[in-house]
Amino acid sequence: MREDKYKVDVLPAAYNKLNAHTHFIAQVSVGAAEKFYDDFNKSIESLKANPGMYPVYNLKKPIEGVRFHCKLFHKERYRIVFRIIDNSVFIYDIQDCRQDIGRYLV
Repeated sequence: MREDKYKVDVLPAAYNKLNAHTHFIAQVSVGAAEKFYDDFNKSIESLKANPGMYPVYNLKKPIEGVRFHCKLFHKERYRIVFRIIDNSVFIYDIQDCRQDIGRYLV
């Protein structure tokens, strides 16, 4: 059995965004919303194993000493923005890549 190297924590703002995206997709198709949520959970599993393999996410206004990463999921339409601190991964935002980047929390 695989042992996870990292603990993943979805912060409240990111969890709210996940729910909002899921709800929006469900208005069109419940099946698509279920697939979106499943894809997110698969992404969590990959973050538990090796979050450092994903690229650095460049903030609009960089914060010195703070480095974010991002992982695309669900047909590369959505982005998970996260930080790696010790053996933990903190998810800060779930972004729709098709929307204006200026709207994002991070």
